[in-house]
Amino acid sequence: GHVGVVVQSHGSGEVWGLAVHPTKQIAATASSDRSVRLWDLAGAVMDGGVTLKSPALCADFHPNGSHLAVGCLDGSVLVLSPNLQQVHAMRDNAAQVQVVRFS
Repeated sequence: GHVGVVVQSHGSGEVWGLAVHPTKQIAATASSDRSVRLWDLAGAVMDGGVTLKSPALCADFHPNGSHLAVGCLDGSVLVLSPNLQQVHAMRDNAAQVQVVRFS
C-alpha cells in the first residue's frame, strides 16, 4: 500500500511561536530548536525552513504578507523575506523577545 507522511514536526524542539499569513494558506512556526518553518496549510506539508543562531520564541507576518518578523531568546529580532532570507536584524538588549508585531 501507499505510505505517506501524516505529520512533520520540529524534531526535538518545542514550537513557541505561530503566525498565519494574512492572505495565503501558509503558517510560520518558531521553535526552541532554533528553526523557523513555513507550512502549507492547504497541502498539510512543510514548505521551507531556516536555522537561526538562537531559539526562536515568536513570529508575526507583516499585514501585507511581505515579511516575517521573528523574536529570539538572545534578544534579537530578525526580519525574513517570504523565502526565509534574512532582510534585517537588530538586537536592543539581551532580554528575550517574547512578542513581535508589525504596526
